[in-house]
Amino acid sequence: MKNNIIKEIKEFDSTKSDYISSKLKSINKNILLDYLNLLNQNKESNFKYIEACNQESNPIAGLCYQICIGPFPPIPTFFKCGSIWGLWGDESALEILILTAVNALKQENVFKILTYSYNSNIYDILTRLNFGHSNALEYDLNNYDNNNEEFTQIENIEIKYIDKDYDEVVFEHWKRMWEDNDIKSFKPDSKEMTLNFIANARNKYNYQTIGAFHNNKLIGSVCLNEFYGIEPVEKIGVIWAVYVHPEFRRRGIGTRLTEEIISYFKKNNFNSIRLIYASEEGKRIYMKKGFYKGNYLILDLNDINKAYKPFISNINITKDLLSICVPGQLKALKIDNIESNYKGKIFNAKKDKMGKGFNMKNFNDKNNNNKCINISEKFDRLSNNWEDLITGMKYEYVFEWLAKQYNLINPDKNKIILDECCGVGLQGQTLRLLGYEGKLIGCDISKGMLTKAYSKGIYNNLFIQDMNNDLIFYDNYVDIIINLGSMELLDINKVLTSNYRILKNNGLLLVSFQWDNGTNPTEHQNIKGIKENEAMELLGKTGFIVEDIEKCQDAFLTPKPNNERMKSELIPVPYLFIRAHKK
Repeated sequence: MKNNIIKEIKEFDSTKSDYISSKLKSINKNILLDYLNLLNQNKESNFKYIEACNQESNPIAGLCYQICIGPFPPIPTFFKCGSIWGLWGDESALEILILTAVNALKQENVFKILTYSYNSNIYDILTRLNFGHSNALEYDLNNYDNNNEEFTQIENIEIKYIDKDYDEVVFEHWKRMWEDNDIKSFKPDSKEMTLNFIANARNKYNYQTIGAFHNNKLIGSVCLNEFYGIEPVEKIGVIWAVYVHPEFRRRGIGTRLTEEIISYFKKNNFNSIRLIYASEEGKRIYMKKGFYKGNYLILDLNDINKAYKPFISNINITKDLLSICVPGQLKALKIDNIESNYKGKIFNAKKDKMGKGFNMKNFNDKNNNNKCINISEKFDRLSNNWEDLITGMKYEYVFEWLAKQYNLINPDKNKIILDECCGVGLQGQTLRLLGYEGKLIGCDISKGMLTKAYSKGIYNNLFIQDMNNDLIFYDNYVDIIINLGSMELLDINKVLTSNYRILKNNGLLLVSFQWDNGTNPTEHQNIKGIKENEAMELLGKTGFIVEDIEKCQDAFLTPKPNNERMKSELIPVPYLFIRAHKK
């Protein structure tokens, strides 16, 4: 079976152009190399190519992201856009890469991210991640016949192409256009920026200004040039700085300028025209002349928290899924007519060795630079028999508590649930059997665990994650986070801080902590629990409000070596189970 679990995300800059071009085969190589050379000369673009690799280290998806260096001068103080392009590969991996790119661009303080969808699958992924048309429009010039052009005639208005003598007036129009849209704050060098941009675009990118004159006075204008600085394309035009003096509006001047724009680009063999933003009044004019909401999509980073459109993978809840349940799951699901195939035989045969085979001190050794690899490899080995091991350990209460919380919350399919340290997918499997149909994401440090989780077909995305590092998701992205049975192995402060960041307001955290009730059953493994008041303090300090807390004296049994008998005895491990929300 094809395995698309993400093991790592690799990053390359524009100097690796030959490698990048070998991956982005859908883009003309010469156009791509020229564009990468442009980005290499403009370091402010902060260009990156990233690709996701599976556990065999083979690339399975990739994309590029950057700060936009075109196709018009960004004069408002807040105006900084990013773009994502060159998307290819496995859809689930692409979704993770898009989130990674968005998160990186957000750190660059961009306020919008632009991208173009070249096929329906990419379009679906982007719109699921809240990319939308906004006020972006495009025009297909292949459908335009310039042999039958008809131009709107307006009395006392002359439309003509104008030269650099009018550049300063064009800047004033560009500025007034923003002011008409309630943007009043501009960069100190906005005039110089605009004049330099126009001079460069006139020299390199077929820049033109079309003016509308009344009695030899310029009362309206529009700028047009090649679409550049956002992604590598050829023969695509862009229009910007569309402005008509208020005294002359609603006389058809906007319509006449639009007709001239279309005619110019068609005569110069352009394939299409893109308009990144159209005012509501302008949109009416453009669409009347043939512009449409195409595949140019925009993500507004001030509005990424709106309702997520659910993506439900092809999940069939069948007897096959029930047949791989452990006893604790069947008990929690109140299914008594099916017997689990797991009996704990392997655990019982190995428990004497297991009592001393897991020691956190070894994983936390500061002299060991491969800490994460070692602990992941440990769980890789355990994954082979994980279901049998936890059956022998009587790992049951966690499923009962999860089922109870699910029934209380009753999450609808518009929710996003993140299953942290998901292991072989038992919590996710339980949620699906309880009826959850929404988006379910799983992460774990062990590729062996994730391989088994992947085989169940219950997660929409799976990726390798060291939970002591920050998660890749947007702020306020996830509705519910589940972290059961792992906090005692992690840096609790780091995990809670990351969880608080990515949870939506009032989002829920379902979490367990090993409870220090004075027994210390895992002392031999250098694993410590925390007291109830410590858990409450940690959650409160992070910003969580605790809704419910349950104490379980025997969440599971763990083998502890008995040196006298040279055998291990099973002793109960107490847990705190807590439901909290982000305030």
